[in-house]
Amino acid sequence: MQHMPFRAILLGVLACALSLGQGTIAAIPSQPSAKRYAVSGTVYNTLTNEPIRRALVHLNGPEQHVAFTGADGAFQFENVPEGQVWISAQRPGYFTPRPEMAAFRVGSGSNNFRIPLTPESKITGTVLDGEGEPVENIQVQVMGEQILEGHKQWVMRGATSTDENGVYKLDGQMPGTVIVCTGARPLLPYNANSTEGYPARCYPNASDTASAQKIEIAAGQPAQVDFTLEPVRSYSVSGMVS
Repeated sequence: MQHMPFRAILLGVLACALSLGQGTIAAIPSQPSAKRYAVSGTVYNTLTNEPIRRALVHLNGPEQHVAFTGADGAFQFENVPEGQVWISAQRPGYFTPRPEMAAFRVGSGSNNFRIPLTPESKITGTVLDGEGEPVENIQVQVMGEQILEGHKQWVMRGATSTDENGVYKLDGQMPGTVIVCTGARPLLPYNANSTEGYPARCYPNASDTASAQKIEIAAGQPAQVDFTLEPVRSYSVSGMVS
């Protein structure tokens, strides 16, 4: 008889517990002889210090436990073996400050821990032409600073396009320093022979990322970044790579 894979069994246990609406979804025992304790805590908003309800909490260590927080942001795991564990939480609209999983020691002392979540930010804006008319279907990118191979570089964090009103919105942004840039587009977007186009620009009107104005994104706060684009002469460029 073919045995069901362990991963499939675990997913089945999680699904059954979720359907019953239980606070603790699952636990995978591994050390029956170890001293065991109840582990509790609260998931809170780092901006307001308020508790966060219905956050999904993961405990990893000698055993794995998963639970949802209640209306008061509290969670509890029973029979957690003594030793080091890592606890993290997640909920739509929030992100986990680094490090993503915090280390805690479970033992004879207090086993009540506070787990932070930071509310996401968003960037919104409007792209207009020189006459104040909205520019549709312009790609907008947000880039954040990241150290790669010992050097600071701008790495894309998200992209979207303007709608028929020239409006765009970029949700799920982490706080920090960013730059916002638009992509190039022909003046007549569905005409391949268009001789004019909107050039790529970084806020407010820079031709490259080095000259762009840096924008500070605060946790849970929206940022407004608007563009005014003037069309320029465009050319077709072709060649061969060998």
